[in-house]
Amino acid sequence: AEEQWIKALCGALEGVNAQILPSGTGREVNLQAMSLPVWQPARFLAAEVLRQLSRAASENTKFLSGSGGAA
Repeated sequence: AEEQWIKALCGALEGVNAQILPSGTGREVNLQAMSLPVWQPARFLAAEVLRQLSRAASENTKFLSGSGGAA
């Protein structure tokens, strides 16, 4: 299930045509570009992916820190 969420997010990101977005090195121009409506589906999906994967990420963190592995 996690893989499907990530694939869906990748698909949403592929729908963003970076060639038409304003770009620059400053914070303001990049914040402006990220606020364009074209990013709304990807933002929504990214938040949902984080929500969906939070349990698995937490379990991975415990395992990797040594507090969730077998003795």
